[in-house]
Amino acid sequence: MLCTLIQPLHTITHFATRLYHLTDHDVATAPRWAQIAPAVCDTLQGAWIAAHNAHVDFQALTRHLPGWEPAAVVDTLRLARAALPQAPGHSLDALLAHTGITVTDIPGRRHRAAFDAHATARLLLTLAGRYPTWDALTAVAVPPGLPGGTAAKHEEQTLW
Repeated sequence: MLCTLIQPLHTITHFATRLYHLTDHDVATAPRWAQIAPAVCDTLQGAWIAAHNAHVDFQALTRHLPGWEPAAVVDTLRLARAALPQAPGHSLDALLAHTGITVTDIPGRRHRAAFDAHATARLLLTLAGRYPTWDALTAVAVPPGLPGGTAAKHEEQTLW
């Protein structure tokens, strides 16, 4: 599994440092996107993508991986809003706390791709138990206009 920070083309803003706890020093020796984009594209081509607020990740990936298209995009935020409307909040952190999902054993920390992906996968598995079939889940979870929905087959390559 590829797990790396990316050295951006521009300096990291103060806002981004506060939000993600990353500085220019942290990414000084990280690869540039162009160095790893082919490997990322190969890994994700035709895969099912699960993300919390999936439009953000889908738009970023399609912007940086021209020609890439996943088999489908599953949004845990959409699932959670439908399955847990009474939850006090629908951020990833709020839902992990509300559902009692433990993340202390996940290596890394929040706002790092590997950690967030693992936490999102746990949330997806928890929410999936509230749907009788995969088609019922994807009918709710696949955002309008994004690949997937009931026409996609879950037997295709997955990320987990």
